[in-house]
Amino acid sequence: MDKLATGIAGLDKLLEGGLPESSAIGLIGDVDSGKEIICNQIVWSLLNRDYSILYYAVDKPSEDVRANMVQYNWNVDSYEKDDRLHFVDAFSSGMKIIAEKMYEKGEMVSPDRINFNFKDMISEGRNYALKQVLLRKKLFVVYYSMSPLFTVTDEREVLRFLQYAKYATRISNAIGIATLHLGIHGTNIENAFQQLADGIIELKKKSLDGYAARFLRINKMARTKISESYYPLEITPNGVVVHPFPVTSM
Repeated sequence: MDKLATGIAGLDKLLEGGLPESSAIGLIGDVDSGKEIICNQIVWSLLNRDYSILYYAVDKPSEDVRANMVQYNWNVDSYEKDDRLHFVDAFSSGMKIIAEKMYEKGEMVSPDRINFNFKDMISEGRNYALKQVLLRKKLFVVYYSMSPLFTVTDEREVLRFLQYAKYATRISNAIGIATLHLGIHGTNIENAFQQLADGIIELKKKSLDGYAARFLRINKMARTKISESYYPLEITPNGVVVHPFPVTSM
């Protein structure tokens, strides 16, 4: 079976070569456990391997995503200009809706009363993805993160969006990776999110002797033999490093 190397050596070893082609992957974990940098590091690796990237910026505006990538010398400006990287800035769109409602009513509007416009999100992403497919480009899709959508929108709508996204990866022969913060949504949402995915990568963050320690585990992955152990994950100035020795206790 064809697999796509993530460019993170230790992770690719655990995945027996990389992520399965035409699959929907869930990246779950504690807040600040390393989900964003893993997504961005994979994006950078694939941009340098002639992939096209569709990036849904939901947790923060796209300009913040770019700034975070530049910190690791991953400057994506030229790829955006070449249309190899396309952001769907759902965060900024949501803030625009809140601002419009605020001026309309003359009062601050709570974000939990604002629904994201899934129709527009799907339309913009679909148009870019279809263009890449027609040009016979290899496509990778990032949804970072799904947590704000579950917070402000009916969970059934979000799950339908994820189901649509899963079908889209199969149709376009792409790989999609969606992230979810654990511990803030409840088990029903977390279980439904994991059930929809073809593979689940879990991250944990713990405080050990005053230091932040991070760990990674493959919970499930289509057509991959997995280990149930956690492996140390380190965030370095050059990106993420997954160390090959398992942790015996957490």
